[in-house]
Amino acid sequence: MRIAAMMGIVPFSVKRPRIVTIGSPSPLHDSYRLPLSMDIGLYHYHMLPATTPVEELVKKLNILKPDLLRGFPSMLGLLASEQLQSRLQINPRFIAGGGEALTEEMRQQLKVVWPKSAVFDIYGTQEGIRSMECSPGGGMHLFEDLGIIEVVDEHNRPVPDGSLGHKILFTNLFSFTLPIIRYEISDMVTLDTEPCSCGRPFRRISQINGRNDDVIYLKSRTGDQVAVHPVQFWDVLESFREIRQYQVVQECDGIYLHLVLDNGNEAVIDSIRERLGRELQALGVSKPAIHVKPAATLGDRSGNMGKWKNIISNLNQTPP
Repeated sequence: MRIAAMMGIVPFSVKRPRIVTIGSPSPLHDSYRLPLSMDIGLYHYHMLPATTPVEELVKKLNILKPDLLRGFPSMLGLLASEQLQSRLQINPRFIAGGGEALTEEMRQQLKVVWPKSAVFDIYGTQEGIRSMECSPGGGMHLFEDLGIIEVVDEHNRPVPDGSLGHKILFTNLFSFTLPIIRYEISDMVTLDTEPCSCGRPFRRISQINGRNDDVIYLKSRTGDQVAVHPVQFWDVLESFREIRQYQVVQECDGIYLHLVLDNGNEAVIDSIRERLGRELQALGVSKPAIHVKPAATLGDRSGNMGKWKNIISNLNQTPP
């Protein structure tokens, strides 16, 4: 309810707001349990599994007409493409991404498709971390009354605010059934160095760079290894509106980009390859081999709690 209130969604205001969450099909996942817990009459709450075919999701959303559309950003990107093709016809007042990183490129794409919608980012974990923006793009306030969040390096040493951490150590302050004390979470985050002008005392997450186990190591020009963070791929691939869905796979002979493109947009493949190549070379990577594989579909989401894993390494990597 605090998250909804920070977006401006008030229960019983004029009419009960209609909230649709596209989340995990697994009852073990937070995005499945939360709608069940919230469906107590304050809102009209509907949960749709992210593993549902896009065509079926479009039909259901056209009937439900949500005031708030919440889902994994990769799914929101697919739905934005459906809206552009006029198959999806909804106009939510609020859009919220969660469960995956919501990049600035994706946020801008969603704003282009739904210009009257406020696009928020939500960050949370199964262990109890909750974080929410007080304004779109303003950084996510950590609910520090619910837990102690320590941003640390590889050796569990605290990193200063403004610096990227390697992981999080989290202590839950409300779970009495199963105490969680300095539990290791692989998300790489940066905390803002300044307090928020909104007046809330909670610190803010200014950046999420994915998980440390999603980092890919590539050979540098000097023969060493370069750590390529997921955000390096996100920034490039999500800037191409022709890409509906993507997956980056590291193999022994290079990087493979598996892309689902809008019909008739195969002409952008060379531009995608060239731009990603320039980005990797700017990081010091030595002549990266980039292979682009257009695909009609990239498979289902059922193996990862309904989330989409878009960075995969099939090599046994040892960080430098």
